[in-house]
Amino acid sequence: NMGFREDLDAILSKTGPEKQTLLFSATMPEGVRRISASYMQNPREITAGVRNSGADQVTHEYYVVKSHNRYTAVKRLADMSPDIYGIIFCRTRSDAREITSELLSDGYNADALHGDLTQAQRDTVMDRFRKRQIQLLVATDVASRGLDVSELSHIINFTLPDDPEVYVHRSGRTGRAGRTGKSLIILQPKELFMIRRLEKLVGKKFEYRKIPSGQEICEKRLYSLMDRIEKTKVNEKEISPFLPAIQQKLSWLDRDELLKRIVAFEFNRFLDYYRMAGDINASVEGMAHDEGRKQKRSQQSKGPPRPGMKQGRKGKPAAGKRRRAGRS
Repeated sequence: NMGFREDLDAILSKTGPEKQTLLFSATMPEGVRRISASYMQNPREITAGVRNSGADQVTHEYYVVKSHNRYTAVKRLADMSPDIYGIIFCRTRSDAREITSELLSDGYNADALHGDLTQAQRDTVMDRFRKRQIQLLVATDVASRGLDVSELSHIINFTLPDDPEVYVHRSGRTGRAGRTGKSLIILQPKELFMIRRLEKLVGKKFEYRKIPSGQEICEKRLYSLMDRIEKTKVNEKEISPFLPAIQQKLSWLDRDELLKRIVAFEFNRFLDYYRMAGDINASVEGMAHDEGRKQKRSQQSKGPPRPGMKQGRKGKPAAGKRRRAGRS
């Protein structure tokens, strides 16, 4: 499904009929099993670790917003973590391009990794990301295969993958080598039922969190700024020649006024942006229960056929004349 099936067939057609074939996969969904059935004879499966288990050092959190607030949610979560270094996963190349464009407009060091890039472009992006010249990498699942970067703090799921096992692969990019990490999921209310499925697959409890308010973000950034100022190392030898001119220029400001101006100079962007920021959290009360009932009703509606209906294979109603499928 990644577009390499023909290449794989071509390569293997040139090899001898008797050979040893090894297949490696970070996860083992049914699609991969079908590949093993096609290319291997009586394969022996060796599993390293517990299948589909989430890393112990990774916490899983989910947030619920309306669809049009997804990017706003990403921005607020990023702003709440000043030292964030992570990957934002989305489904499509167009999403990757759009999210990256908005992040760059909002002042983030961001770039995209998707299928439209050449190998040289991919290498350049990954080199910059590994050097931390990029703070947030926006990637599709296909483009990020094989991506291995240490010390990632966050994985943000802008949208969940269709295959739940891919989520295990995504979240496993953080929390490596004894470090802690976070996997954040942004959902619409109608997607809440997916959380229970993922919890069962990963074997962990996912925590519901609310998107932080503008005031909470401003407080967090302010304290972070204070920490940075407090921990800044001063090179007395290099700065001493400039101090007399600086002191003369700012002599009319008292200590409190000087502090306020330093903070405002660094901090006004966040104050301006979040001054009128409203609550974007969607209501979740009863949503999971309602979704469960909908699924149950859906399953019940697929029960025994109504009287007079002809049965097809496996008890399904026989279809009438099938229309020939055209290209979509």
